[in-house]
Amino acid sequence: MEEEREKRIVDCGDRLLIVTRRLFSGDVPLHFVGIVDRATQNAILIHGYAFVLDDGKFVRCGGQRSRVFSLDNQVILSVLPDDVDVSCVRYEYGENGQVFVTDGRQFRIDVRECGYEAGGVSIMSE
Repeated sequence: MEEEREKRIVDCGDRLLIVTRRLFSGDVPLHFVGIVDRATQNAILIHGYAFVLDDGKFVRCGGQRSRVFSLDNQVILSVLPDDVDVSCVRYEYGENGQVFVTDGRQFRIDVRECGYEAGGVSIMSE
């Protein structure tokens, strides 16, 4: 059990921004912000909020939900600070095409810093 814990990339209680890579140009970009409930080497169970691109802006899809994500090359994980309130996370947009993820308090990150583009529909795997 301890050996498996050492091999995991994320652990229970971690706050994550997860981006599902688009495989085709028509795929809808999906972002998920949440807290890890369970983790193995290959998958995580996380509760939080889904965001999809709608008319060029990311919008929250309904209320809180639980999802299982496979930890493969189809997702990009960004670890968020421990004090981020995932229930308050939203997207803000700058004048020069920047897209920020924030909880409206101290946490604010430009999603381009996470290694992917979020403006328009350009979230394609390389």
